[in-house]
Amino acid sequence: MRAKEPFTLTKRNTGKRVVYYYFVYDEIGRRRKFSTGCTTKTQALAHVMALFKRNALIPVKQEPIVVLTFGEYAKDWWTPGCDYVKDESGRGRDLT
Repeated sequence: MRAKEPFTLTKRNTGKRVVYYYFVYDEIGRRRKFSTGCTTKTQALAHVMALFKRNALIPVKQEPIVVLTFGEYAKDWWTPGCDYVKDESGRGRDLT
């Protein structure tokens, strides 16, 4: 069986310029494609080799920011356990 190369460099013509991409296999064996942003093969090869030496061929995904909907935010608003209701009742106000 032939051993796989760590990456494969290809070029893509976007119409105005040529951009180089590299293919790499991820940890579960899927082939992934990433752009180098370079327009010459020498620059692209140097860029990908630098990534390979740092073991950063596959970029690390950042955790997405959790965005609450208004329904989730206001879910327990008028319940007896709500901080606002506790504070207002502590001041002697009746909430209706």
